Parts: sequence; C-alpha cells; structure tokens
Amino acid sequence: MKHSLFIKLIILYFVTTISMFLLLNTYGLTHYEQKLTEEKKMQLYTQALSISNDYMTDFYNQDLSLEDLADKINAMAIMTRWRWPPDSRKGQA
Repeated sequence: MKHSLFIKLIILYFVTTISMFLLLNTYGLTHYEQKLTEEKKMQLYTQALSISNDYMTDFYNQDLSLEDLADKINAMAIMTRWRWPPDSRKGQA
C-alpha cells in the first residue's frame, strides 16, 4: 500500500513539475516579449519627441537650414547607432 502511494505521489510530482515548467515558460516568454516591445516603443517615442522638440521647431521657424538639420540627425544617428536615412532596400528581395 505504501509503495503504490509513494509511486503515485512521485508521478504526481513530476506531472505537476512539468506542467508548471511549460506554463511558466509559455506565459513568461510572452510576457517578457511584450515588455521588451513596450520598452522599445517608449525609447523610439522618446527619441522622436526629442527630435521634434529640439530640431524641428527651429527648422519650421527657418532658424535651421535643411543641411544643418540633416547634419544634426546624422550626428544623433551615429551616437545612437541607428541608420539614417533608413535603408529602403532592406525589405526587398
């Protein structure tokens, strides 16, 4: 009697462990991906807002020429390691 109960408890332990592992990895991975996506969205939004507030108002008021604006955006691209202008051929085969 004790032997069969012990085996049932061991089997139940393994089934519970495996199911929790699968559940946590599936839910945890999805949650983590969403968190990283939201963080990246906020970073991009903050950068775009910064460009808009710092440079575009001067450009629209004609205090800054198009060449100067391009130079400043290129300098920011170098500092933040993003590509400007975006490579439009990247998505094409």
